[in-house]
Amino acid sequence: MENRILEFIGHYNTAPFLFVGSGFSRRYLGLEDWEGLLKRFATLNNVDYQYYFSSSGGKLPRIASLIAEDLHERWWKLPEYEKSRNRYKEYNTNKYSALKIEISHYLKGKMDIKIQDKILLEELDLCKKIVIDGIITTNYDNLLEKIFSDFKTYIGQEELFFSSPQGVGEIYKIHGCQSKPNSLILTDEDYISFEKKNPYLAAKLLTIFTEHPIIFIGYSLTDENILKILNSIAQCLTSDNLQKLKNRLIFIQYNVSQQEIEYATHTIAHEEIRIPVKTITMSDFRPLFLALSSIKRKFPAGLLRLLKEHVYELVMTTDSSSKVYVQNIDSKEDIKNLDVVLGIGAINKVVKAGYRRYERKDLIEDILIKDKSLNNNDIVNVTLPALLKGTKYLPFFKYLVNSNYYQEQKPIDTVDERIIKHHLLAIQHKFYEPTGKYDIRKKKDVASYQETMIDFIDEFGLEYIKYIPYLKKDKINSDDLFEILNKHISVLEGNNENLKSVFYKMICYYDFLKYHLGK
Repeated sequence: MENRILEFIGHYNTAPFLFVGSGFSRRYLGLEDWEGLLKRFATLNNVDYQYYFSSSGGKLPRIASLIAEDLHERWWKLPEYEKSRNRYKEYNTNKYSALKIEISHYLKGKMDIKIQDKILLEELDLCKKIVIDGIITTNYDNLLEKIFSDFKTYIGQEELFFSSPQGVGEIYKIHGCQSKPNSLILTDEDYISFEKKNPYLAAKLLTIFTEHPIIFIGYSLTDENILKILNSIAQCLTSDNLQKLKNRLIFIQYNVSQQEIEYATHTIAHEEIRIPVKTITMSDFRPLFLALSSIKRKFPAGLLRLLKEHVYELVMTTDSSSKVYVQNIDSKEDIKNLDVVLGIGAINKVVKAGYRRYERKDLIEDILIKDKSLNNNDIVNVTLPALLKGTKYLPFFKYLVNSNYYQEQKPIDTVDERIIKHHLLAIQHKFYEPTGKYDIRKKKDVASYQETMIDFIDEFGLEYIKYIPYLKKDKINSDDLFEILNKHISVLEGNNENLKSVFYKMICYYDFLKYHLGK
């Protein structure tokens, strides 16, 4: 039976990722689904849930907002919330916080429940032994952290975007966690903000989806959250590559009356995207977890993550680490307290090697997503000359302007000749303008546009991003361009090569505007 499950999932060079939904917590903790949770907490306001339902048109995020707004006043004034106020007052930062605090407190209490059912206990015991590379979840509770205690957890989109996840031995809680009440994606306002950042999330998850089998457990095939995430990822892929996901997306469906495990294929349709998926329907998860625990791997996922993380820190940053060390062979230093000894050599040579390994995408992440606190001198001295051998458009001014190699608004004579030549090109506005005959004919019309850069893209579409340098000077600013680039950053993970090429040029234009012109 276990072999049949593994054959259906497929054999890959990488272990699976789990994508875990509310059905998982409902099975082992007795927690409600999202609507059930809202019904429970509507009672705190002494209001019939149906009132909220009818007032919001049945939209759950809006229902959550209405419940939260009503609870806000009660939470601050009524004596029954005095203990909560004393304990969680610092977490109450807006009118939606009280509801999130009470939900988080409720979930924390559920973690202490002792499971009595023998089959469920056996399932959880087997689940602890499964071989997976990581977990993505929309659940708020801490059950997964309890099961996979050696995994590192990233809470919310912000932690995932502004950290350096290693892609193994990690849990990505994309809808927040009970341990940080304000991180919960719950209300209408939360979902609006979450969906604005969906391109970021899609870009982060795309590599996982294309390199790992993804096992969905605790979701239905019609779950709106999953459909939107899959749709965002699918939009980054060509139809041919979309078909390659067919064997990688496996939905585990629970049916209490299912006597034999059922294997099937389905097509998920959402908006204009059709995504082929596999389904395994069962009433008992023990065969699934037993099959996943039989996957062979030399090192546990938690250990692999630590090794990858320390190697990343050593090679890609100049910060020293107390537990990871590189030293000469004749060093007299005591290494018995080190966690990992990675090699023998000169530290400065290893650091320089790290800067030679930077690619354009690393500089783009540093500029658009997270400031990596890179050494500007090393970027100018080591990274840029190497990349300029074969790349015309890459972020440049941020590092040059803030380095010791820039004086009187130009690079000094001792820097690599490629830096000097590129600077002469990159300081010219026409370097960023489209040069095709058809494009040039549009210059006059674009220059007459009276609204903002953001309005320009919203009105004409992302393909018009290449015409932004044609706009009037008073319409061009780095802040608006930053917002446009961030909103559509998943383009860089897609397969539209023409649009990607233009996008790279506009990232460089942003770099030029912000760090050279200061605009």
